[in-house]
Formats: sequence, C-alpha cells, structure tokens
Amino acid sequence: MPRAGKGKTVRHILTMTSLAVLVILTGCQPGSTTGDKNFLVLEFKEDQPVTYKATSQREILIELLDGEGKPQQNQSHKMSEQLELELTFQAKEVNLFGLTTVQATVNSAKVTRQAFRTRGPEPADITGKLAGKTFTFKVSPTGKLADTTEMDAAINDFIESGFVTRSGPVKRIKDPDMMVDVVMLMHHLWDPVVAIKNPSRVKIGTTWNVDQLVPLPFPLPMMRETNYALAEVTEENGRKAIIDSSFGLTENEPAYWPKAYQEVFNLRGSLFAVLRNYRFESIEGEGKAVFDIDQGILEKESQQWKLKVKADFMLPLGNTRPVISIDQKIHVERVQ
Repeated sequence: MPRAGKGKTVRHILTMTSLAVLVILTGCQPGSTTGDKNFLVLEFKEDQPVTYKATSQREILIELLDGEGKPQQNQSHKMSEQLELELTFQAKEVNLFGLTTVQATVNSAKVTRQAFRTRGPEPADITGKLAGKTFTFKVSPTGKLADTTEMDAAINDFIESGFVTRSGPVKRIKDPDMMVDVVMLMHHLWDPVVAIKNPSRVKIGTTWNVDQLVPLPFPLPMMRETNYALAEVTEENGRKAIIDSSFGLTENEPAYWPKAYQEVFNLRGSLFAVLRNYRFESIEGEGKAVFDIDQGILEKESQQWKLKVKADFMLPLGNTRPVISIDQKIHVERVQ
C-alpha cells in the first residue's frame, strides 16, 4: 500500500483521494476559504508531534432530601477530584489511501482528590501511574477515529490492573479512579472538528453534534449530546475558527466502554459504594474551542457543565433520597 513520504499529512491526502473530487467541484483547497465557507480538516503531520495539557476537575455535592424533596440540614457532603495530563500525539504511519496510525504518549499524570473518604487518607488512583504509557489508534483522512481496537484494549488492561479480588458476594474491588476522564479525552479530543459532516462547507452558524462520554466520580457509561456551532473566524495570527458548544442528555451508551467496568465490582472507601439506581436529571453548560484552520490543529477547548443526578441507597433510609450535583470543568490546550 503506498504511503506518504516524510512530512506528508492527512490534509495532503484529502487532495489525492475521494475528496479530490469535492475540491475540483467546489474550488476548495484544504485549509482554504471559499466565499463564506471554510475548509476545517484536522491534520496529523508525521514529522510534527503535538502536545496538549489537559485538566479535568469536578466539585461534587451530595445532599439528602426528605420526603418533600427538601434538603436536610447538616446532611450534605462535598468532595472534589482533579486530573492533570500531558499528552503527545504523533502520526507514525500516514497512508495515502487509507488510515493513518497515531501514537499517543502520556508524558505526565497527576490526580488530586479531597473528601472522598470521611476518614483516613484519600484512596490511591491508578490514573497517576499512566506516565510513560503509549496508546495507538488509527484515523481516517479527515482525522476521525477509525480504529481504536488496540488503544481500547490497552486502556482496558490498565484499568483491570487496578482491581483486587476479595472473598464475599462482590469479589472485584477497586479504589476510585479518573480513567473515564482519560477515555473521554482519547475518544473525543478532536470532536470540535472531526464531527463535522461536511468539512469543506463550514460557514458562520453551521452546527453539528456528537455524543460524548461524561466523566463521573463513579464509572458509569453515561453520554451527553454536545452541540457545536461555528461562531466566528478570526484572522489575527492566522485564521482561527471559534467554535461554541452546549450540552444535552442522551440515552446512548459508548460502544468503547471498557470491559473492566462492565463486570460487578465495589468502589473501596467511596461514598458512592452505597448508592445505586443513578438517574440523570439535567445537564447545563457551555464550551468553546479554537481551531487553527491554516495548520489544521486544535489549539484549545474548554467545557463546563453542571449535572444533576438522583440515586437510591442500597439499604433504604426511610423517605431520604440522595441527590448529587456535579460541577465539571475540562480544559485542553496545545503547548507544543
């Protein structure tokens, strides 16, 4: 199979494959602007690694409501957790007529957590051991994830290594972790661009949507519908697409949800170990992404939302019902 030489990019491939027809018909070139239409295509260069710093932080409030739905006094608990990652992505094999192989390297990983336990030290988090790990996946000519089999298997094996086996009704036990945040970043980092259905005809006001994983303080395969819109194109220091986002609930579940989380297990030393029957009530928030049109690179994205979740205790406590409020902030920015 022919392959691009050193320095060839997915953007170059577009002009040589099926999208070449579109280019001829519309007069667009990758990274170009025709009238009020922009060509937004993610670009992986074989000789140009791209490094991002990512932060996922959430504040969690658990309140106990009485039979009338009113918060009970002195019956609430606040906790927080934060993941800091540095990731480098590099195209290892650019294929002229097929899929490009990309390798992601975790340069650093740090988790800080407060008040997940009512007493004693905070639980260890396996996510902090990611530094030095690599994950490989393949993307289409437009940068969209096309084959994540190898990456998903490696992530699942890493998650599985955090479980221990104990005697009792539930034999699989683990400490809380923020690996779902990692899964979210690996699968949805470039969604602001690669989710566009027609990247050659994007103009101000164009909208598109995609289902994205919701990271939670407990592993559940919840997704949200993220609605993107091209808000403006600036031309200071090169052309930049400013992309706004908002969120809604969806009942869809991710096909790539790690198998390690699908089996029955308990979270050790976590208040969420005594809750069940989670019901997602609402999600409200917004985000903004900046995409470098000329370079074909996502510069940064921020998302923030508030999520309301109802749940039940494993052992009923009369009419008392727990309600969970999660204030989530995610920021990813290119540093190299």
